[in-house]
Amino acid sequence: MSEAALPVEFARTAEHRGSQWLLMANGPGYRLASEALRAVLERMPVSAVVSTGYCGGLDHTLKPLTVFVASRIIDVETGTEFPSRAPCGCAAPAAGALASQDRVAVRAEEKSALRARTGASAVDMESGALASVALSRGVPFYCVRVLTDSAEESFTLDFNDYRDESGRFQKTRIVSEVIKRPQTHLAPLLALRRVSRHAAKKLGEYLAGCDF
Repeated sequence: MSEAALPVEFARTAEHRGSQWLLMANGPGYRLASEALRAVLERMPVSAVVSTGYCGGLDHTLKPLTVFVASRIIDVETGTEFPSRAPCGCAAPAAGALASQDRVAVRAEEKSALRARTGASAVDMESGALASVALSRGVPFYCVRVLTDSAEESFTLDFNDYRDESGRFQKTRIVSEVIKRPQTHLAPLLALRRVSRHAAKKLGEYLAGCDF
């Protein structure tokens, strides 16, 4: 099936270590992630689901650019826990529980509260939804993420205020806010962009050595 037939923002097929891969992205949050995965599972056989991308630190010992392999996923809203497998052939730089919620953990205080509530070492916005869908269909689930921000860091913008009804970030509104207050927001956003680029490369290099 053509990638263009999938109702998602981005989809590409690739071959890695003799296996066929579908690389897919559909935006942040539970709704978009679960819609994308269901669309794939309804159209083709899938032997495993790997949740990849960025995450934020909750454990103060974890620093940005650290690759994190989740051993379990904790849905913050419901408290439901999902098992997550570890890939073979690549030692995890960091591992542990990952909290997942349908919002950005913006403030250091929120991260501290999540750490106290869940005991998780990191937090993301999609893995809870992806794990729920995959495991309900009997599909093995993995979660490999990379940190872009530490437990001590706060964002100057509350990105949750700039999401549309589907959950996607409204980039024009974010840019407009940065233009209004460049001294507050511009430097932190540019720094986050740089870290994210380095983090993506680090994550790709790690995944290239893994078997799922």
